[in-house]
Amino acid sequence: MYFYENNWKIYRDIAIERGHIKSYKLLTTTKDSTANFDLILITEYRDSLQFKAREDNFQKILREVRPTGPKLLNSLKPNDFRENVFSRQAETLFSGDKKKSKRK
Repeated sequence: MYFYENNWKIYRDIAIERGHIKSYKLLTTTKDSTANFDLILITEYRDSLQFKAREDNFQKILREVRPTGPKLLNSLKPNDFRENVFSRQAETLFSGDKKKSKRK
């Protein structure tokens, strides 16, 4: 959690301020025999243009905020404690959030 709170979250807070992303979430789950992971990281983009520009936008933020690399706990590198199990791209069809929902 240290890495995500001191890096991932900060980068996304800045990305929201700059209009590079719409929102983000870090969810926790329980590991089980079918899904060997305990965190889900979600970054939401307003449109395909934001999504396509994501790498350039985040690289700029990373260079500005942490030019020497991410803030680490006990010198552990991200590959020492995390593994990307899978990645998915999804689109919201409808939402219960009245501000975000396009359908009435």
